[in-house]
Amino acid sequence: MSSTDSNDLYQALFRLYRQMFRLVHLEMHGKHELYRGQANLLLLILKNNGASQRELVEQLDIRPSSLTEMVTKMEQAGLITRRQDEKDQRVMRIYLTEAGRKAAEPLVGTTSDFINSIFISLTEEEKEQMLVITEKLCATMEAMYVPKADMRNNDIRHKDSHPDIQEYYSEFLKKSKREERE
Repeated sequence: MSSTDSNDLYQALFRLYRQMFRLVHLEMHGKHELYRGQANLLLLILKNNGASQRELVEQLDIRPSSLTEMVTKMEQAGLITRRQDEKDQRVMRIYLTEAGRKAAEPLVGTTSDFINSIFISLTEEEKEQMLVITEKLCATMEAMYVPKADMRNNDIRHKDSHPDIQEYYSEFLKKSKREERE
């Protein structure tokens, strides 16, 4: 098997990401008059009605400020409502309104059909391989992510990271610091 340039692989994955993002935007948002990210949020709340904002941030993998902005717009549009948790007043829970439910329900079938259409050219074995590889790449990227406060202390530990990734990233940080000094 020939050697594959990492840059070529990165460019191909980035192109795939852009194409998927464009198609999702056209399919999920354009047809249903929703803004970017709102379709995913509606579907997530439909599955987890009453989820906390923190839970939604974690599941969507977005910044809390981004979620707050989205929730505010959707609340103004009458799609969702926010309520304080009965047991912990610091926690805000998000619920679909009737209008939100009506907006979310048509997305369920559309989403499933759309996702299946993306991967129609792959065999089941290729899908399984792609999932394993993608999860491995995600774990590597998560291990490489270090908040700035931790980076000053060279703390590169991550709860799910593999020791080899930690070692690689530690060397990467040392090399980057040497290059900055030069």
